[in-house]
Amino acid sequence: MSDKKFVKNFITLLTGNTISQLIPFVVASFLTRIYLPTEFGLFSNVLALSTLFGIVSCGRLELAIPLPKEKNKAQDILFTALLFTALVTIISLIVYIFSSSIGDFYNDQKLPNYLFYVPICVLSFGLLGVTNNWILRNKEYRVLSSIKILQSIINNFGALYFGYIGFGVHGLLIAWLLSQFIPVVYILFKEKISWNKNRFNKSVVMDVLINYKDFPLINSLHAFTDIFATQVVLFWIISTFFGDDNLGLFTQMNKYVKAPVILITSSVSQMFYVEVSKAINDGKLVMPFLKQTLKTTIIFAIPFIIILFFFAPIMFSIFFGTKFIDYGLAGEMAKCNLPILFFMFIVSPISGLPILFKKQKKAFLMSVFGYSLGLIGIYIGAYNKLGIYTSLLIYSILFSVYYIMLLTWYIQLIKKHDVSIG
Repeated sequence: MSDKKFVKNFITLLTGNTISQLIPFVVASFLTRIYLPTEFGLFSNVLALSTLFGIVSCGRLELAIPLPKEKNKAQDILFTALLFTALVTIISLIVYIFSSSIGDFYNDQKLPNYLFYVPICVLSFGLLGVTNNWILRNKEYRVLSSIKILQSIINNFGALYFGYIGFGVHGLLIAWLLSQFIPVVYILFKEKISWNKNRFNKSVVMDVLINYKDFPLINSLHAFTDIFATQVVLFWIISTFFGDDNLGLFTQMNKYVKAPVILITSSVSQMFYVEVSKAINDGKLVMPFLKQTLKTTIIFAIPFIIILFFFAPIMFSIFFGTKFIDYGLAGEMAKCNLPILFFMFIVSPISGLPILFKKQKKAFLMSVFGYSLGLIGIYIGAYNKLGIYTSLLIYSILFSVYYIMLLTWYIQLIKKHDVSIG
């Protein structure tokens, strides 16, 4: 891909992502006056449990949809991914069945009242993942941008409306679900995704599972572990040792601090994944794509980190209003998370490399080490009553060590590939 085309596609995706990420900031000041930190904490725990199943709802086969050259083979993958979605949605009912036990584990008797949402959320993850990756395969970046904007409008203004009429945590969850399902309907009508129904049978499904076995067997386990460690276990530690209020502040901080990071990295990563996949299939060099990607993300990362380091506490206090002075504490949490945020800028856009180079098993093993390192750090801090800020800082530093290991490995993978093709 030429530099000119790369920049054009990047700007297309960045425009949609920018608008979609600006909307939460416009609405944020109103949401924090309608919802309590505890309600945000409850919402985060429900969404974390939903994401635990949702991230593997397609068996991760949705990521394989852009890979084959033939359209028919991509359709076979899509169909098989939908079968996985139905199966995982049924399995996720276990969360609702054991909702009381889960509430006891979290030491939160309000949580079980919202766990019936989990299977519905899981279904939405699968449907949106499949449809998004289909249009990504077709490189319809403008449609992707439109979807991002549509999701953000529905989620944020929906939460504002439902909160205003007194729906509480239900309002946050209903708005989020609408932001998942409505884009799926939009894609289906706009793209008119269709396939030859006569192609789909048991042999086709088995062929997909054999050829792309690493996705359900390894990548799914990797993604599941990721959510389990970085949301379910992490949120449990924070809520158990520091309370739901601090969890609410932490998740709100994460949402708004990570928004600019996601804004940049998601735009770059979608292009990087598709273009590097094509380069590998065509026997071309990959290092130029890496250099281009790292250069782009570093330009944004450095000023972002500097601004947060000096101004995060006062920015949170002013932005959410003086009566919400506790949000200044969320700013202090943001400062503790700066090491992770910096390396997210660098590593996230190229995190699809293990899939493209068929190294998912090693990526999974490395992630288990990284998650364990970070969680052990925050647990030791919490258990020894070092306070939430010190505990988060320990977690951030140790998790950054994992990111550095990943970046080094990714560079080695690319160098090995480029040397092999001369």
